[in-house]
Amino acid sequence: MGKVEQLIQALGDYNSRFQARKELSVLPEAEVCPPLMNYLSRDDVHENGIWAALQIMKKHSYMAALEILPKVLENYPSLAWDIRDTQKVISGEVSVDLGDDFNRSLNPFAELRDLLGIDLITFSDKGGFFSF
Repeated sequence: MGKVEQLIQALGDYNSRFQARKELSVLPEAEVCPPLMNYLSRDDVHENGIWAALQIMKKHSYMAALEILPKVLENYPSLAWDIRDTQKVISGEVSVDLGDDFNRSLNPFAELRDLLGIDLITFSDKGGFFSF
């Protein structure tokens, strides 16, 4: 296992995450980002490691990362804000598709509201709590 792979694996560990993130951020994009894409595509990684990987992708402004963000959102809905921010930083905009997925991950009652065709249930951001 090479140095980059070791650093990527270290993103999942609380004690080594900061140092690994710092080192991966200064290494060349061509060495870091392709293996980091594989890391982001996994669904068995601790979400804090995924968060750190997203921060590195933002730092490198790696355009290919935009392709995998919907899958990352599906696997880690709790990181919706960070995924949306990553897309905005890299591309300068938020796609409609990712925005829809983002809104569904924040409001699990959206499908019910759409099904009923009425706005009985409203959602407001209260720092992670749903308000009815």
